[in-house]
Amino acid sequence: MPHIGLNRVLLIGDVASEPRFKLTPERKLPRLWFRVRTEEAYRGADEQERTRSSYHTVVVWGDRAQALRAFLRPGHTVAIEGRLSTSVYELAGKKRYETEVVATSVVVLTPRDAREHAA
Repeated sequence: MPHIGLNRVLLIGDVASEPRFKLTPERKLPRLWFRVRTEEAYRGADEQERTRSSYHTVVVWGDRAQALRAFLRPGHTVAIEGRLSTSVYELAGKKRYETEVVATSVVVLTPRDAREHAA
């Protein structure tokens, strides 16, 4: 029986870094990179309600990257759908792993008028 897997991510959070745009050197493919902060509530051992933040690296490629580059800013709330991608590299003789969310869909949830006033 073949093994079937699923690699799917759905995040809703706030853009936590200034998006960085570049064209890849070899194919001139547009790439937009930014961080998204998500928060979750939990109850500590002392029964107090607490909040924990997590930061996720998001990469958008192609035409979506070009379009988002024009208006995506820190503080905007976004819904992101995509997949996880892990790459391996070496730094100072040590193997490092980096996991990113490769976005297939990005929806800005911050209302347009709020975006225009913040700019």
